[in-house]
Amino acid sequence: MQVPVRPVLFMLALVVSATVLRASDPPQVGSWKLNPAKSDFGETTVTYEQMADGRMKVTADGQSYTFKTDGKEYPTPWGSTSAWRTLDANTWEVTNKANEKVVGTAALKLAADGKTLTADARNMKATGEATLTFVEEKATCIAKFDGKDHAAAGPIWPSGWTCAIAKSDGTGLDVTWKREGQVMYKDTLTPSADGKTLVDVGAAPKTTEKARAVYDRL
Repeated sequence: MQVPVRPVLFMLALVVSATVLRASDPPQVGSWKLNPAKSDFGETTVTYEQMADGRMKVTADGQSYTFKTDGKEYPTPWGSTSAWRTLDANTWEVTNKANEKVVGTAALKLAADGKTLTADARNMKATGEATLTFVEEKATCIAKFDGKDHAAAGPIWPSGWTCAIAKSDGTGLDVTWKREGQVMYKDTLTPSADGKTLVDVGAAPKTTEKARAVYDRL
């Protein structure tokens, strides 16, 4: 399946950096590692529809695209492409690319009773190794805390993405991710009182499904 680009929530590591660390810098500044045991990624609904022209339509995080299971690359709303191939009546293979590089693969298998769909997905580092982190993906978005859009880029990061960072209530930071001007995801990063934990609550604005990622300071 096409795994949506979740710039913060689905990563194993996160860096919020400053050129020179100052007392006035927000407490989010630093390197953080995801703590899966404390995190709750909630539920994600993915819908597949058969179209009249023979294509399939998939919808996730409020975004949709169409494809055929012919092994050809089809564009997605996240700026990547997705190529689907039928292995048998109940199994499909998917290859996702960005900037002409493979960023992820997946195998989908439908249970014999048609009630369960299992997706075995694997994302890639920018170096081509398996698994993915925000740091190792080499994706960056250099932004001021001004709420304005700033370009995001990286060797396997789809084009057209921006981030905007603004201070929210208390010590939180609101991060808005857009692609070609359209809001794709919103996150709020809130540090604990002792500065050792960072909680990221985010969602795609077109859905009501939220995820909560907890990071420990490195």
